[in-house]
Amino acid sequence: MLDGSAVDESRTSLSSKELAAFAGVSLNTVEQWNQQGSGPPYYWVGNHIKYRVSHVQQWSREVRAQLAAVCSSECGRTYRRDAFTEVEG
Repeated sequence: MLDGSAVDESRTSLSSKELAAFAGVSLNTVEQWNQQGSGPPYYWVGNHIKYRVSHVQQWSREVRAQLAAVCSSECGRTYRRDAFTEVEG
């Protein structure tokens, strides 16, 4: 999902198209994130949605922290970190 591309620090905001390029997803996916409330916070400028670069960076860090957890058993599949239950011992 997130390809790790850097966001230009001199920019203060991104368009939906720029967010899609940063995240390595389609514009349709960005629109779905907005509808579901799962993407970065956004605001309106006229008829256009904008995303603050600082919010995109924070959201990106949070998403990456949730994504990569690999099963250490025979399956070797990748799961979301929140799919695991912490067990003591």
